Amino acid sequence: MARKTFVSLYFSAANKLQVIQLNSHKSKVERFLTIDLPKKLLNNYKVEETQTLAKILRSVWKKLKLKERTVGIVVPEFSTFIKVLNIPKLESKELNEAIHWQAQEYLPKGLTDMVLDWKFVKETEKEYQVLVIAMEKEILTSYVNAAAGAGLFPLVVETPSLSLARVAGSDDTGTLSIYKSFDEMILVVSQGEKIFGSTVVPMDDYSKVIDVVTKMIGHYKDAQVGKIKIGGIEFDTRLADELAKITKMKIEWQDISITGIEKEKIQEYLIPIALQMEDPLEPADVHTINLLPDELVSKYSGEKVRLQVWSLTLLASLFIWISFVAALGVFLYLGREIEANKQSSTPQGSSVNERTATLNEVKRINKLTDDVLKVTSILVPPEKILNGIYTLKPADISINEYKIGFDKGDIKLAGISQSRSSLIEFKQRLEDSPNFSNIIIPISSFEVETNLNFEMSFFYDPLVEDQKKTEVKSGTQGM
Repeated sequence: MARKTFVSLYFSAANKLQVIQLNSHKSKVERFLTIDLPKKLLNNYKVEETQTLAKILRSVWKKLKLKERTVGIVVPEFSTFIKVLNIPKLESKELNEAIHWQAQEYLPKGLTDMVLDWKFVKETEKEYQVLVIAMEKEILTSYVNAAAGAGLFPLVVETPSLSLARVAGSDDTGTLSIYKSFDEMILVVSQGEKIFGSTVVPMDDYSKVIDVVTKMIGHYKDAQVGKIKIGGIEFDTRLADELAKITKMKIEWQDISITGIEKEKIQEYLIPIALQMEDPLEPADVHTINLLPDELVSKYSGEKVRLQVWSLTLLASLFIWISFVAALGVFLYLGREIEANKQSSTPQGSSVNERTATLNEVKRINKLTDDVLKVTSILVPPEKILNGIYTLKPADISINEYKIGFDKGDIKLAGISQSRSSLIEFKQRLEDSPNFSNIIIPISSFEVETNLNFEMSFFYDPLVEDQKKTEVKSGTQGM
């Protein structure tokens, strides 16, 4: 299945914005840029002037010549709250409610003023261990609204600690990550997907960094920290040597294997690159964290689909008009040539060749006209097809990608189903519909019980029938 493509936006607490785009295989950096944001644009991690930031984002897209409009946002670490909770095994609805109520004990504001998401990190016989990350709704929406104001579609919102934990690795060895980001040090204690805690320390106070490191290792004993990973912008090797000496632990460099960018630049852009190393899922998924509120997921997904439908309609219309204008131009040209031949006193012998050339040109025009008529006769508005699919789709299925072949009537979909039964129900609904046929879903799409990444192919019968009629008509005319 194709991976989701988007552009990373990393807002640091130092009033810096990093923008980076990878290729679809996540193996190469295609474009990147770091800019200084105006002073006071970010105040206590909140965007004070969303219109100003939207204008800046539009100028960045123009400068980098970016076509992709979907974005992932990394917000400053200190703007969020992180906690690992132990929750009894409950039904899914009760579990979500229990997590929210227990998390409220650690949050600075009430749940109505916060955006919260969680994911499973460990399961025992009697309980779940979940990682909870929360953020003030007012702060979060300031970033999301600025991106939307620039005509962008937010896909995921996460924190630097999540990105750094992703780079730290998935083994059971506890890791303390230390990342130098402009004028601050971000420290994260993680074990696989579990983040025990994070903090931010001024980068010019190395003694405090060492003090915080020793305290975090002692405080998060359950993490069993066995290695330290360092990285970032011009990380001082003297600090690395001092950490190795005091902690008696192995010091490793955080790294990502990627091309299209200088090796030292990888460290500078480590966080926004790491954001794209895993396909983001919607906030409802229990295995990932996405701070983008549910209502905004639906809003921006719908707007993106509408934009894609409008683009498809425009492209089809443009093709038809270009073909029509070309045919009209050649027709007028031939008219002038025929009129000139009538008035010419050219000898009979030479006019035979001209008539032959003219007849060949007329045949070419007829074929071009037939092709245009064929396209116009089978063209179905893409929104009609998509609306038909969406009316049959269960609510807990999201469609992320689609491809419509207007020449053959074939359709390919890719998306996420929250359960296997929902995907089967979707297939059954399509089979029962008079407009769709030959529904095929690979067996690999049913490998897990929940949160299935699926692919699906089928035919839109009205397009297929129109195509057959056109082919029969063309064959009859040919006889």
